[in-house]
Amino acid sequence: MKNRKEIETQVIIKKVGGYVRVSTPRQALIVEGSLKTQKEALESFVRAKNDEAARFGHAERWEIVEWYIEEPRTATEVSRRLEYQRLIGDVKRGRINTVISMSLSRISRSVRNFLELVDVLHDHEADFDSLKERFDSTSPQ
Repeated sequence: MKNRKEIETQVIIKKVGGYVRVSTPRQALIVEGSLKTQKEALESFVRAKNDEAARFGHAERWEIVEWYIEEPRTATEVSRRLEYQRLIGDVKRGRINTVISMSLSRISRSVRNFLELVDVLHDHEADFDSLKERFDSTSPQ
């Protein structure tokens, strides 16, 4: 049996899947919303999470284990979004336990599809964090 100190210092690993998407080839060329810019912002977010955890002595570490990069593709039909489907499969297999995206509009364009995603995450004890809306299911609020 672990003593109290060992339990307190046990590191919790967030296996992160970063999801980035642009809707059109034109959008991919705009620096603010490009795939590269989205990816860099999410990488920076994860670094900040880890820096904050280290600074305050939290036993949580975020690791990006996979990127899901959806080339110009509309979000309306999730069945046609291959990277989104791969992300869902990886959540179900336990490969990732946290999904991050720049905004809700990058991951979903309909409430129904977003709620279906939340259900899958909930069923597999996974979390979601959106940078723009600060939708964060990774910690108690």
